[in-house]
Amino acid sequence: MYVQMDESIHVDEISFPKAMIVNGELKFESESAFEYSIKEGVFFLKVPDDINIEPGIRFSKNFYREIIDNELNDYIGYHLLKYEDSILGYSDRHDQVEQLQLELSLWEKYFPEELASLLNKMNDLGLYIIEQVFRKCGIKQEYWDTITGGASKGTALQYCIFNHYRQLERHSGITKHKDSGYVTVLYSPE
Repeated sequence: MYVQMDESIHVDEISFPKAMIVNGELKFESESAFEYSIKEGVFFLKVPDDINIEPGIRFSKNFYREIIDNELNDYIGYHLLKYEDSILGYSDRHDQVEQLQLELSLWEKYFPEELASLLNKMNDLGLYIIEQVFRKCGIKQEYWDTITGGASKGTALQYCIFNHYRQLERHSGITKHKDSGYVTVLYSPE
């Protein structure tokens, strides 16, 4: 999902459609909200009740920190690890961002159990969203795998990204980009 933003629009002026999962079905606040979501490729989804996002928030706020002896031991020092079995891994980027990207197959190896569990649930949620949107659009299931390049069956590259934006750097955050995946599931406190 990608949003092309007009530079004159302030983020607090943007209102994305809202959706939630009700009895196993993706429901939008209105049919026009669904249509807008399809046209623009973005919507807010209420976090399902069975997903505890706290481990992800805790990790996001700490993965780049130096190792010290406290209760966050499993959540800090990730910039020091070598991710030799990953094609992604950790990077200290020039644009204010420290970034950790890791493939689904490595989550259980490198992350605390509760974080790996959350990431798997978020990944499942992304696949569920693909299925629900395709059903709502009337796309035949026989085409899903082709359309998504394998994402609908979980055979495409699936990974997570954690970013830390260093406030002391004189940049405006991550550079303009498009996400490489078919669907992106982001946490937003809104």
